[in-house]
Amino acid sequence: MAGKPQGKPRGKTSYKTSGTGKRPNRDLLTGGKKYTENRAKKHLVEEVKFDPESRQEYLTGFHKRKLERQKKAQEYHKEQDRLAKIEERKQVKLEKEKEMLEGLKRYKEALKDINGSDYETDASDD
Repeated sequence: MAGKPQGKPRGKTSYKTSGTGKRPNRDLLTGGKKYTENRAKKHLVEEVKFDPESRQEYLTGFHKRKLERQKKAQEYHKEQDRLAKIEERKQVKLEKEKEMLEGLKRYKEALKDINGSDYETDASDD
């Protein structure tokens, strides 16, 4: 029970009146009915006008806008495919280059082994 606030009224709250006893404090502070009327008037829209051509374009343009979205999506996917192919070609090129360098390295080592052994045999023959 220590967590619950004590002494607060439950249900409908009543307005406290000022010392005069005529009007509630809320009415005195806010102006009461005038305040609510003015506040309601503040957000009123005088008149809503629709341009018939724009309205017609909006109402009949759903299919056109849908086709536009689909076309844009197709172009996006086409571009992504193109970029993926470019990336794939780049990877293949790098892989071939790597294989070529490894083959060249093996060739040089084999040549070195062959030439190195020839030099050793030439030196022992003399």
